[in-house]
Amino acid sequence: MAELKPGWQRVKFGDVVRLNKETCKDPEAEGIERVIGLEHLEPGDLHIRSWGNVADGTKFTNRVRPGQVLFGKRRAYQRKAAVANSDAVCSGDIYVLESADPMLLLPALLGTSKNNQYSETLPA
Repeated sequence: MAELKPGWQRVKFGDVVRLNKETCKDPEAEGIERVIGLEHLEPGDLHIRSWGNVADGTKFTNRVRPGQVLFGKRRAYQRKAAVANSDAVCSGDIYVLESADPMLLLPALLGTSKNNQYSETLPA
């Protein structure tokens, strides 16, 4: 393994990041208006600039809250990661992640080429 920079320490990904598994069976009843699919995540852009509407119908149930990080698990090399800025539900092809340590800049970590190389080896 590569030498770490002074002051850095090696940690396991699962020790600093949690996979959020919260679901929402009836988003409209809970006041959620937005639906996020892989098509709404742009490669290399940490902002969600478009979304669908729950009122148009959806089968997505993964609950998203502001500040959580969305990471597209299909074709991870495309670097589809973004920070949620509102309540929503999202596709099952998107991991909903939250930092276990508020000092960790999760979006920057997910955008690294080393992470992309590793994520390409994971089953979808």
